[in-house]
Order: sequence, then C-alpha cells, then structure tokens
Amino acid sequence: MKAFVSYRHTDPDQGLARYFAETLQQYGHDVFIDTQIQVGQLWSTIIKQKLEESDFVIVLLSEQASNSEMIVEEIAISKRLKKERGWPIILPVRVAYTGDLPYDLGAWLNRLQYILWTQDGDEIAILDHGFQVVTNGAVQRSVIVVPESEIQREVWF
Repeated sequence: MKAFVSYRHTDPDQGLARYFAETLQQYGHDVFIDTQIQVGQLWSTIIKQKLEESDFVIVLLSEQASNSEMIVEEIAISKRLKKERGWPIILPVRVAYTGDLPYDLGAWLNRLQYILWTQDGDEIAILDHGFQVVTNGAVQRSVIVVPESEIQREVWF
C-alpha cells in the first residue's frame, strides 16, 4: 500500500508525521512525506505525483494545519482523485483540535470519521486501531465501469 502524509511543519504535527511515516514503512508500506523531496526537485509536481500514486492520504489537522493552503490543496487533489477513480482514502487525524474546520476543508472532511490525537502515546493506539485499514492492507484498488446505457439522467425542461 502507498500512503501520503499531509501535515504542517510545526510540532506536534511534524513529529507525528515522521512517526506515522517511519512506522508504516516498517510495516512494509511505501509512505511519502515531503522531507523526501530532493533539493532542486519541483515540489508541486512531486506532491501531485505522490498523491496520484497513493492509496491513502493521512492528513494531520491541528488548528494551525487547518489553515494551511498546502493542506487545503493536497486534500482538494485527493478529493478530486477519489471522485474520479475511487481512491485515495482520506484518513483525518485531528491533532489536539476539535474546533470547526475552515470552509474548504470542512466541506470535504466533515463527513469523514476522524481520529483524535490529544497527547503523546495516542499515536500508538491510532496505528494499532485507527489505521487498521492501512496496516492490514485490507483495501484494494478497483475501478467500476458503468455502461453509459445504464446511467440514469434527469432531463429538465
């Protein structure tokens, strides 16, 4: 399974992002975190490519992260991809924050069940129980093709 970790470069978000990336890699998953981008690479191209390759997007949402333009854009791309082809699965982790999300993020994420991290040590339980779908590799990519003749359309006059 391939995962993408979306986070803000502040603590505790940054430390959690590294922990999730390293631990999931130990489980044998291919995990992208932006610290893997090499000097001179066009980061926007790499981010988009890695999102397109991902089965899962783990988004860490602290109060500061919820206002990050980069996180908003990464989730927008992920939602577009999910709508077009059925993946990636977005796994929101609220990082010591249960307040309202800004309009953009809230419109995309409020309907998804999230996991709450409140203190050191919660990340272990999140991996053990909350991310079972990732750690067990239980999700398979599938594309469902519906013949155009079976698509119902409403006609407005």
